[in-house]
Amino acid sequence: MKCLPSSLLILAVFPLVVVAKRRRVPFMNCPSTKSSSGLGMVKQARSRIECSVICLNNPECLSASYCKSSDGYTCQLSQMFLAGGCSGLPANGDCTQTFVVYPCENGGTFFHENRTCHCVDGFIGDYCHRRYRDCQETPLGNVLYTIQPFRSDYTFQWKCGPFTSPYTRVSEYASVFNFNYTLTWEQMKQGITPHPGFYFTGPETLHQLTKQGVYDLFIRMIVLGKNSGYVIYKHFRVDSEAEGYACHWKSFTRYYEVPYNSDEYLDGLGALGDSTKSMKGARFGTFDNDVSECAGTHNFAWWYNPLGCTLVTFDPDGLNWPTNRTGTVEIEKIDHTLIGLRNVYWYVEDDLIL
Repeated sequence: MKCLPSSLLILAVFPLVVVAKRRRVPFMNCPSTKSSSGLGMVKQARSRIECSVICLNNPECLSASYCKSSDGYTCQLSQMFLAGGCSGLPANGDCTQTFVVYPCENGGTFFHENRTCHCVDGFIGDYCHRRYRDCQETPLGNVLYTIQPFRSDYTFQWKCGPFTSPYTRVSEYASVFNFNYTLTWEQMKQGITPHPGFYFTGPETLHQLTKQGVYDLFIRMIVLGKNSGYVIYKHFRVDSEAEGYACHWKSFTRYYEVPYNSDEYLDGLGALGDSTKSMKGARFGTFDNDVSECAGTHNFAWWYNPLGCTLVTFDPDGLNWPTNRTGTVEIEKIDHTLIGLRNVYWYVEDDLIL
């Protein structure tokens, strides 16, 4: 579990404020008589803010006093932990004491010995101030977690795992499970909860996930008795509902890993290299919110280009994907398909950095 770095501690010194990276950190004076926490180490400082920052960057400092001296102002660092209060401090009219603000949120426990927050399950971050951004942050596999993408009010519950898979599972199709894929826009929007052999996070979830950073979409395909493989859509993203949940990506590639051989699996979303049928910018469609009647024809909610329906199709037994094993392109039944998102990086970090 990620904890508060030893160099980061919130001190209070009102009414001045310092805007840290993406988090506003107030610095406040002790509200009682001016006092000193006792001399531990003395450094020069030009302001109370600078004194507080000096303490933040000293791993042994737990409180600080900004004091007037004969030759200016000094910053007195102390190992005294005030536990969020100022009572019991020795009076000193020439010093302004700063005190530690309890920093851990959402039930986290603060350990002042090493200045870290220990988070309860379900929360993460230096101050336990946020939920998991995606499944790659969760500590365990096969557990239902509440996911909340960065700077989004959108939350969804998803069973992440297994923990050995470094990605967020988006969907699964298995030929052993007979399922009616004729689903409405509202049914698909928020996703289909896991059923044996089929689940789908939904385009709204994909939009919320991919807008917080750069992700690769990869599809693992297994055909019994034949080579299995991966195909990857680099820097994949999904637009908002107002934009039809249109999908975009930077490039397509195959991933080679023994014993998998992806060379036989083609670019399904790119319509086998036919630029007039590329799914880049294609909008999501369902039978009741169709795109050029593609969803009705292919009997499933998917991304469809108004210039021509993708060659990827679905039937009650699952996904059909284009392959080229013998020099001829064929739409082949895939026995088991896993679709996942792996984040390359997030656009921003919301943990405190001074």
